[in-house]
Amino acid sequence: MKHSIAACFLIILMTASAIVMGTLWGAAAQDTQSPTAIELATLGAEVRSRLAKELGLSPDQLDDNADLVKDIGLDQGIVFYAVQSVLDSYGVERQGKELTRLSDIKAAVAQAQSLKKFTKRGFLGVSPVPSYNQTVFYVTDRKATGETAPEDYFGSERSVNGVLSYGRAEVNIPYSHKTGRIETPWLKIRALRDPRKHIFVLKLLPTGEDQFFNEVAEFGRGEGDVLVYVHGFNVSFDDAIVRAGQIAFDFGFSGAPIVFSWPSWDNVVGYNSDWGNVNWSTKHIALFLEALAARTKGRKVHLVAHSMGSKGLLNALRLLAYSGKTQEKFGSVLLCAPDFDAVLFREQIALEVKPLAALWVVYTSKKDIALIASEKLNMAPRLGRPVTYAEGYEIIDASEIEVTPWSVPETHSYYAVKKVVLDDMVKAIAGLAASARELNSKLVKAGTVWTFRPLAGASTSSP
Repeated sequence: MKHSIAACFLIILMTASAIVMGTLWGAAAQDTQSPTAIELATLGAEVRSRLAKELGLSPDQLDDNADLVKDIGLDQGIVFYAVQSVLDSYGVERQGKELTRLSDIKAAVAQAQSLKKFTKRGFLGVSPVPSYNQTVFYVTDRKATGETAPEDYFGSERSVNGVLSYGRAEVNIPYSHKTGRIETPWLKIRALRDPRKHIFVLKLLPTGEDQFFNEVAEFGRGEGDVLVYVHGFNVSFDDAIVRAGQIAFDFGFSGAPIVFSWPSWDNVVGYNSDWGNVNWSTKHIALFLEALAARTKGRKVHLVAHSMGSKGLLNALRLLAYSGKTQEKFGSVLLCAPDFDAVLFREQIALEVKPLAALWVVYTSKKDIALIASEKLNMAPRLGRPVTYAEGYEIIDASEIEVTPWSVPETHSYYAVKKVVLDDMVKAIAGLAASARELNSKLVKAGTVWTFRPLAGASTSSP
């Protein structure tokens, strides 16, 4: 009798399980169906509308089979970022080739939507949406803390005797990433991180010096340029890695991105300490750049510095110039919102360091709240505030770009958060002169200054 009851219970349980599993599989099978014709038409119209908005055009101006660059005559860089923004909004993986026809863009989105329907359900619920993995190499003269978490591996203290640490970091970039954004969880609480939504450092892989240079040389199968980023004031090691990853990703940079992280105290009241630390790091930056140039022959090395990082970079290049090594070593040097003495730069340093690079670009803005404060503190005009003219340097006045009023991060970090500036930086790194980029020239007493065109200036970071 007991066995009969148990058998009946088992049959009932198996039947119920079969019904549940059948329901689950039925739902999953339903999700694998391709979009209907109505759904495709709706999706296509939505893609057209989004792309038109990104390009500043009306949807009627976009023909399915017209090439946005060759037929409509749009700038290739602007098209790239507009298309990528649309694709990212649908979680579409980066394509092997640039998509410049609306029909191809629609097809890529439709395919991604079909795949989402296939994978969005699992036995235990929603399956994770994949993310990109951006490699960033790092060099730092910060002191290691002894902690193992990537965010805590290096602190804000100086390394003993200025010893440099080398390694590689892997940065998570979500499919939903918007150009110019660093997506973080609420209050940057680590437990709330979601690889489908947020940018963060996945892991650090420390290396020795020789291994570091070998990996940089082999990265991308030995092809592509090298990009070195030097961060500014009030930046932790973790934040420096994340920003370098975001910039490299938004650039679509195929070469090896490197961040040189000097010991900033990651504290808004630590300005004087950071000023001293970046001076201390100057020699280390110079030695590293010299070694990098020597060990990456055949590949162009570009330099990007932000804010106080420009002080470290310019003084490091000045050391190289003083050593008599004034031959051209670097491709493009981009100084973004540089917190540097404008008069010192114009009267002394500009002429000394210019032979070291093929192209020099200085991004400035009168709206830069951080540099306004720096001018008052240092009692000297800053290079990142318009306009310090120097012969042979492209001065870009970004004052007219729309930024959130009184937002210190946005007014000071416009170089990394505004698509129009990112696009110009990409072209500058490619070696294009200001006259060949989407800029307007403006004559001032000392010479020519460049500004962003009104239509382009209206295109800010994606919503």
